[in-house]
Amino acid sequence: MLSPDPEDTLEELAEVATRWARLNAFTGALLGASIQELDPEPPWLVSAREALSKNRGAGERWFEASPEVVSALVSPYIAFAATFKAFSELAPVGSNTQENRDTLLELLGGLRGEIQTALESIDAGNRKLDGVVALFGEDHGAMVAAVGVATAAHEQEHEAIAEASAKIAALEEKISGLSEAIGAADLAAGKTFLETEVDLIFEIVAGEIAIPFIGIGLALLSIGTDLVEVILKSGEIDEALNELHDVLIEQAEDIQAVSAIHTVLQVLNRLNEQYVLAAERGPHIKVLWTTFDQRLGDMQEALQAGADPTLMIDLQSLPKAAKVWEYLARAAKHLLQLKPASKSTVTLRPHPKAAAL
Repeated sequence: MLSPDPEDTLEELAEVATRWARLNAFTGALLGASIQELDPEPPWLVSAREALSKNRGAGERWFEASPEVVSALVSPYIAFAATFKAFSELAPVGSNTQENRDTLLELLGGLRGEIQTALESIDAGNRKLDGVVALFGEDHGAMVAAVGVATAAHEQEHEAIAEASAKIAALEEKISGLSEAIGAADLAAGKTFLETEVDLIFEIVAGEIAIPFIGIGLALLSIGTDLVEVILKSGEIDEALNELHDVLIEQAEDIQAVSAIHTVLQVLNRLNEQYVLAAERGPHIKVLWTTFDQRLGDMQEALQAGADPTLMIDLQSLPKAAKVWEYLARAAKHLLQLKPASKSTVTLRPHPKAAAL
């Protein structure tokens, strides 16, 4: 049929939906992140706070660019479905005459022109997304550098910081692992997702006093299941928080601060990963369109060589192909309108084993 494989294409659209939803959720969580002051204020902390501010700025740029980028990649399915429906109704495929072949060639040329418009739209979206990814990469690099300076300033405590960093990475991995992808079947059925923000709070313990220092969020998506209770009842996450507390409580206050900064870096690492993965979707979608364009080109060549349209299976099955395009257009429209059905928040902090979350 003159349509892409519906399941493969829907999988690609679902991947776009997942990447964009995660980026929006993570970015929203990032905008509320904070690093508090210490007294005295070490120089590296000033750099880390400035780097976090830059990353928040990158997040704001993403929110500005996101609607345009997503529309550039997804809207062509909607426009092309309408064009293809008209083509299927107008195409003279009932007899083998030169006039009919000429008409088919003209109509196929119109379809290929629509594809060129789609490819130009995708290229524009890719360029805009690549620009945001590059800027975020620079800002992310600023945080990597700031954390590196902070760690280097406490070289004698490198082993303690490394242990805490590993515990932080393990905690983040356990929490992020709960996030679910939006599947092709979910997109086709018009389902949306639930968003859960996990606010991680890290305090610096000075004697009997706990001073709030780091606040940053992790964003999780799920389909049909609120993750708050799952998180609160997770023995693995509870144990990871307890282990991190035990490591941090043994450190001096300034080392606790350096270790806690690694939490910000770990979250930004995850967000940077999501940007990179999102940037891969445009080229994938472009391949789908260029492959289909080649099919139309092959059909043009066959008709120019005198092929009988009444014997060309693809032309005889145009109504079925039009239904596939309509199916994909519905999924694309749903993707463009995709928003969380609900949003919930749970707050976690490293705690001693006997403490409740």
